[in-house]
Amino acid sequence: FLRSEGISEEVLLVEIDTEGHDAFVLAGMRQTLRRRRIRIVQFEYGGMWPAGWAKKQLGPPERVTLSETLQWLWSEAGYFCFFQSPLIPISPPCWQPKLEVRRWSNVLCAHRPRDIEVLTNASARQYAKRLRP
Repeated sequence: FLRSEGISEEVLLVEIDTEGHDAFVLAGMRQTLRRRRIRIVQFEYGGMWPAGWAKKQLGPPERVTLSETLQWLWSEAGYFCFFQSPLIPISPPCWQPKLEVRRWSNVLCAHRPRDIEVLTNASARQYAKRLRP
């Protein structure tokens, strides 16, 4: 899409909200994400995600997991991800199996070290506020 539209610079933010079809959009953006053409990407994750997009095997009945998605985004494209509200780091090594919850959640991912640092610090501040009496 970026090439066909003549967009050569980095895109600041892509927000995906396609009511359960976000995995298909991510699959279509695979090369763009690998090239880190998108600075920040946000998508919805939920129980209606299709099967195996990370493995290029789109189709039912299995469902792709959030863990698979985060692993691909980190290992192949260098994006570190957070649940958006509250802001919780969820990419490896922060990933825990108990985070694999099939409910609608917004996920925010960045690849620039400074952006990841800003998001991590914001997450720590949110957590610290909850610990205060």
